Amino acid sequence: MYIHEIYQWVFIFFIYSFFGWIWETSYKSIQQRKFINRGFLNGPWLPIYGFGALIILFVTLPYQENHVLVFLLGAIFASIFEFIVGYGMEKLFHARYWDYSHLPLNIKGYIALPISLVWGLFSLILVNIIDVPISRFVAQFTAPQLIVLDIILAVLFVIDVVLSTIQALDLKTILKKIELPIENQTKILTKAEKILKRNPNLLSHRHQLSEIEIKNILKELKEQMKN
Repeated sequence: MYIHEIYQWVFIFFIYSFFGWIWETSYKSIQQRKFINRGFLNGPWLPIYGFGALIILFVTLPYQENHVLVFLLGAIFASIFEFIVGYGMEKLFHARYWDYSHLPLNIKGYIALPISLVWGLFSLILVNIIDVPISRFVAQFTAPQLIVLDIILAVLFVIDVVLSTIQALDLKTILKKIELPIENQTKILTKAEKILKRNPNLLSHRHQLSEIEIKNILKELKEQMKN
């Protein structure tokens, strides 16, 4: 078992966030036969994977030899984290970034037993297979090197979070104002098109309106302005 310092944990967070982005973006891009930038952020990271990996490692590494306990702890804590993130994102942005409503034994679509079991299996793989070479890789860096890398990555990450949040909230505001009088719709239409063009991946995150509904609204507004 590897015991990490804080600066090592931070770097590990970014590693798993990047791997998560690679996995989801590749899967979705292959599925839709075009590049799909998965995730809420614009950059190549999915922090839910980074935080999820850290949580699993924190709670399971002390019991690494006990596979049953690793499975159970990983499944439970990962599911709790997934529920909190899913609930929080929907309340803040009125968006569903995943929905397990079609799966059995789900809780409001945020988590479901089959997914929790997958988290448990992933915890076993993570602790006993994936994390071993990653921990060795991280251990090769000196403390000053990792601290510098952490600072650079953290600054880029914070900037991405701020910009992505502004974009998401801006889009949410625009959609709420769609019912404004026609004289106010020109500015809304222009701003909406700019945001969607700059950040098209917002359309793939199950906001209150679907992609087709948003495009229909924009099309209808254009037609109204011609009349």
